[in-house]
Amino acid sequence: GQSDCLRGKVFCITGKLSVPRAQFVKRIESYGGAVASSVTNKVTHLISAGDDDSSKTAAAEEKGVSVVGEDYIDKIINRPCLSPSELWSSE
Repeated sequence: GQSDCLRGKVFCITGKLSVPRAQFVKRIESYGGAVASSVTNKVTHLISAGDDDSSKTAAAEEKGVSVVGEDYIDKIINRPCLSPSELWSSE
């Protein structure tokens, strides 16, 4: 993926991840994303490891924040990014 494919996205993490949390945070930040320690109005996605029913999950649902699994980051990073000319090209 492009180096900034997570730009503008703010993630909060809850639950026990499959990799160390610091490694996960570093990966998000290396692609332009940000990580918050709690669910605020700036958070765009809550990454839930699926093993907890935390107050973060409840706060995310209350604020309308997308709750996603940890594989979401890989899907965003690994998907092909189209250039603006590719988005608007007509055949």
